[in-house]
Amino acid sequence: KAHRDADYRLAWYVIIGTIPIAVIGLLLKDEIRTTARNLWAIAIALIVFSAVIAAAEYFGRQTRRIDQLTWRDAVIVGFAQCLALLPGVSRSGATISAGLFLGVNREVAARFGFLLAIPAVFASGLFSLPDAFNPSGEGMSASGGQLLVATLVAFVVGLGTPFGNPDRLLPARLRSPDRDVAQTIKARDPAGLAPPAR
Repeated sequence: KAHRDADYRLAWYVIIGTIPIAVIGLLLKDEIRTTARNLWAIAIALIVFSAVIAAAEYFGRQTRRIDQLTWRDAVIVGFAQCLALLPGVSRSGATISAGLFLGVNREVAARFGFLLAIPAVFASGLFSLPDAFNPSGEGMSASGGQLLVATLVAFVVGLGTPFGNPDRLLPARLRSPDRDVAQTIKARDPAGLAPPAR
């Protein structure tokens, strides 16, 4: 029951966190497609947010678990996701960084950030679908088959990513200690026969 309640709250937090990007995206859609698409702005955003991500990793306490998330966290991370409306800002980088600054551990910040991506990316894809068939430039159109293949590849890769081990891509000092401990225990006792530590 406690696990079900946690999932219930998490689902509501995803809904709450999606509201800011839905509202701001609709209100500023014209500016995002025109004024914001400036090479200088994109370059500056890339540089600034690389520093933000590094600072979040360095300064974030990373002590809070997923059952300690609140609606306030959902609102803050939701507004952080809005920064991804600016070209050059990583959506996942913005949400994960916001979570780390709030003291959430890295795995929970990544999980919540990717859960927020589901409604946001799906809605933006539907909203922009007419642009794929009515492109603004020569040679910009894609056939139905190309769109289908691209969607299937993205779906398979996205579905498979959480089952991998992204910590292997990180230096040892940045890896999650909890995951390293779990992997060590599994390697020493693959059948899970050892009694729990007292």
